[in-house]
This record gives sequence, C-alpha cells and structure tokens, in this order.
Amino acid sequence: MTLPLSTRLALRQIAFLGPRLVGPLAGFGVAIVLVFTQIGFENALYASATGLARALAADLVIVNRRFATLAFPQPWLDRTILLEAGSVTGVATATPLQLATLQVVTDSGGMASASAIGIDPDAPALDIPGVITAAGRLRIVGTAVIDSRSREGYRTVVAALAGGAPAAVVLAGPNRPIGTRVDLIGLFTLGPTFFIDGTLVMSDFTLRRAHGTPAARITLGLVTVAPGFEPRTVVANLARRLGEDARVFTKESFIEHETRYYRVNTPIGIIFRIGVIVGLVIGAVFVGQTLATIIEASLPEYAVLKALGHEDGLFRRTVAQIALVITVLVFPVTVAAALAIYALAGDLTGLELTLDAQAVLTVLALTLATMAVAVLATLRRLRRADPLDLFA
Repeated sequence: MTLPLSTRLALRQIAFLGPRLVGPLAGFGVAIVLVFTQIGFENALYASATGLARALAADLVIVNRRFATLAFPQPWLDRTILLEAGSVTGVATATPLQLATLQVVTDSGGMASASAIGIDPDAPALDIPGVITAAGRLRIVGTAVIDSRSREGYRTVVAALAGGAPAAVVLAGPNRPIGTRVDLIGLFTLGPTFFIDGTLVMSDFTLRRAHGTPAARITLGLVTVAPGFEPRTVVANLARRLGEDARVFTKESFIEHETRYYRVNTPIGIIFRIGVIVGLVIGAVFVGQTLATIIEASLPEYAVLKALGHEDGLFRRTVAQIALVITVLVFPVTVAAALAIYALAGDLTGLELTLDAQAVLTVLALTLATMAVAVLATLRRLRRADPLDLFA
C-alpha cells in the first residue's frame, strides 16, 4: 500500500534529521514527564487527604458546625449528640470517633508526627481489616496498632512488628507533660498524608489518657442507616434534630468535602495546576523548536512543491503528521519514566502514586493540545511564504 504524499514527506523529514532531533525531543519528553509528575502528586494529595474519610465504617458523618478538614485540629462535639442522633428515625447506630495529632518518640529515639485515632473497641469505626482484627485486643489500655505505610520515623517499629518482635512508642500529647508509652500489637494499611508521618489506632480511652481529652468530647459521630431508609432522608432528619450544633454529611459528600478543601482552600492544588501549565508551556516551546528545525531544513523542498501548485492542505497534513509521529515516539517513553518516578516517590514518601488510565488520557489530551498549538504556529510560517522567498 502506497502511503499518502504528506505521510511520506513527514517520515522522510524526521528520518533525514535523525540524531539532530534527540535534544528537542528529549526536552519535550521531560516537559511531559513534569506534567505527569504534577498530576500524580496532586492525585496522591487528594487520595491521602481522603484516606481516613474513605475508611470510615459509616453511612453518615456528624461534625461540629465549624469543622473544616480532618487534616487539622477539629472543633469537638459533645458526646450527648450521639444520644440524640441515635433516637432519630432511620438511624441504626451512632458511634464516636476521636482524633488527635501527636508527636511520637519511637524506640530508636526519633520524633515523628502521628494522627491518633481513638475508637470504641466494641464498635470499630474503621473499615480497615487490620483494625477490625485487632479491635478486641485494643480493649487493653495502652495498646495500639500502627499503619504499615508510615514514614521513615516509624520504619524501625514497623519492621519489628512485621518480624514478630515487640515494639512500642511514646506519645507526647500537648496536655501531658510526660509522654505515654503505648505498646504496638499489630499493623494495618492506610497510608500517610502530606502533613502527618503515620497513623495509630487505639481505644478511645487510651487516646484520652495520652492526649488529655475529656470523655465528653468526640471528634466525629459515625452513623449507620437502618435498612429501608434513604441516607439523604436520614441526613435531613438529623439536621432537624441537631439544629445548629452540628453538620451532617453522607459519606460520599464528606469525602468530596475533604477533596474540595484542598482544591479550593489551600495553595497546594493551585501550585500543582501551575506546575502542569509550566510543563505544557515548556513542552510547546520544545515542540515548536522541533517542528521549526524540521521545516527549516526542508524549506527548498516545500518551495518546489508550492511552485508545482500544491495547496496549503498538503503542508498542513504534513506538519500535523510530523507532530503525530513525534507524539508516538515520545509519549510511551514519558509514561515509562512517570511510572519509575511514581515508584521512587512512593517509596520515599509513603504516598500512593498511581498512574491510571484517566491520568494517561488526560496527559495525552494535553499533549495533543500542545502539539496543535505548535503546529498552528509552524503553519503560519509556511502559509505566508512565497516560493521565491522559501528558496532564499
């Protein structure tokens, strides 16, 4: 099968320049990898920020009216709200959850930050296998389980537990001048956040002892909906009963609330999006340079074709196909490089960076849009050129 003239021209021009295109193509590839990296870290941010919210064993979540996000110290709820919630039509159970941010002294003598979660061992509030399995043993005061994906400060104790050896940490709460020793009795998997190195789950009594929180205060109220009731209907019932004392979310809307907080109320999401734009601009510059190099090297040939009466459509198709070939050559390499960077960053940070199909398609679409801009800029040079000028 004979290829169209425009396709043959595109392939021959790329082959003619060969090694001279390595530099511009490498620059373009690095720019696309930068875009992949920014999107990967942004997705990891949202995944880590919503990890706890997604693990809640609840249909509805009750929070203080001034609640902002799980990442920072939260205004507390009065435990009596759970009694009121339990009496609302459509509520099956109402369970407390206590959260606190602590500093931890590990066995190695290092310091690390921790998100401490206090649960009722008789009504585990987290849908995490390792926590559910250990719930009965957490009734023993001064025991906890630790996230196996906690960062560097916890590697020693995590390795000890994984090997079957005993391990412990000391919790340094703001309301306790002397730290509280906690024996670690198991592992679970959740993952750290951008701000906190690791997570510990213990009984609410153990957490109150370490943090100094009064028993009347809780952080979240977790509600399961009775069979046959719509969650949104129960949300409305709870809102009427609790009034201005609390806000009620469905679990899905609570996860979205956490995501939106980082996307809208912090500079982090904005920084990542700026990184994507910078990467695309750099990519457009390198693509423009590559196309310009190819076109400038073939200007006499373009002049001949134009003098022979070929319309601008041939040149548009040729330049577009050059851009498409560049994409085919470079994009798979950038995907492989992004996977390697994700794996390395995941090992170093403990964050879960995953390259899913949606991310690949998003970056591919952005790459093609960048290509289109570069093609249009290149075509302006050819469209305005006179055959005699092209020979000059």
